[in-house]
Amino acid sequence: MSDADLNSFDVIIIGAGAAGLFAAGILSKSKIRTLVLEKNDRVAKKLIISGGGRCNFTNLYATHMNFRGANRHFHKSALSQYDQNDFIEMLQHEKLNFYEKKLGQLFCQNRSKDLLDILLKRIDKNYCEIRCLCEVQNVKSTQERFTVTSKKEDVFYSRYLVIATGGLSFPKVGVSDLGYRVGKQIGHDVSLLEPALVPLEFNQADKLFKELSGLSLPAQIECQNKKSYLDDLLFTHRGLSGPVVLKASLYWSEGDILKVNFLPKGLDWSVTYQQLFSELKSIFPKRFLVSAYQYLSIDIEKQELSKKEREKLKAFLSSWQWKPLRTLGFEKAEVTRGGVSTKHISSKTMESKKQKHLYFIGEVLDVTGELGGFNFQWAWSSAFVTAQDIINKKG
Repeated sequence: MSDADLNSFDVIIIGAGAAGLFAAGILSKSKIRTLVLEKNDRVAKKLIISGGGRCNFTNLYATHMNFRGANRHFHKSALSQYDQNDFIEMLQHEKLNFYEKKLGQLFCQNRSKDLLDILLKRIDKNYCEIRCLCEVQNVKSTQERFTVTSKKEDVFYSRYLVIATGGLSFPKVGVSDLGYRVGKQIGHDVSLLEPALVPLEFNQADKLFKELSGLSLPAQIECQNKKSYLDDLLFTHRGLSGPVVLKASLYWSEGDILKVNFLPKGLDWSVTYQQLFSELKSIFPKRFLVSAYQYLSIDIEKQELSKKEREKLKAFLSSWQWKPLRTLGFEKAEVTRGGVSTKHISSKTMESKKQKHLYFIGEVLDVTGELGGFNFQWAWSSAFVTAQDIINKKG
């Protein structure tokens, strides 16, 4: 048997993350010879560390409204073909212990590796090979097959090619821009790649709040597009973080102003100042109030405030107009906003309309979910429809 025969497969999947492994499981169970190529020394590094090591793998309330992309309708089809209930049913069948943390977010009860073990268990090793430390250098295509060459000059062939290379976030886990390069090579546009679900940095005027580092409190943030989120906010030495800030960052661009409400439950501002200050002390830690008054240039020891000072205090606590300096970059981002344009990708199958039998799944596409398990759900849904299409074409 020649080297070409040994290195020929029905499907090659580039990327052994959540989407790639899930697709491999479905394909191999249908006896389709599949090769998964991974540049890292082990699979699913990002999945393992996500969710504090417990992996927020989906959300009970996931809909197409929880995703951002240039085409806001693109992801509807895949999510309807394979939704969170389908994935949950699979995990229940595999007896994974999981729990809802809050707001529909589902986490592994013990550790992320339990989920990874299930993904690997569902791969039929008779029909699927996973090669780690195999970084892809080049992809070429003809009408009949794809030729994939690694940096070590290994050459592999397949009739179908699935790009599951993820985004640029979490560079410490060994990310790759290969998927974007392949997309451009084939003729797909790639939209601006930006960090998302990421902390935001203070500008010079707000740096006094760095003294509040480690302080967390509930807040509501409204973005310029009127998207609004209510969750916990965390002060850090560099800026603001916490779930509500990460959620808002998905829709934030440099120069945008965020409206921050530190009093999402409201407050009666008609009472006397003594009553008002007493209520504020019961709501906020002292160091937050000290910094807030300092920021507003109001003496916290005053027994009464002028009308103008009360208005300043109310405006800050209920609708602070915050203009972040920038994000903290891909190093701190959970996902990448932007990606391979969906303009020439089939919404039903994830197949390229420019190159037959080429598919893009998961984060590499211009589909980005909100914080809360939505991006993993997109990985499962997009991988499922791709695998099913290949199975149907193989007949």
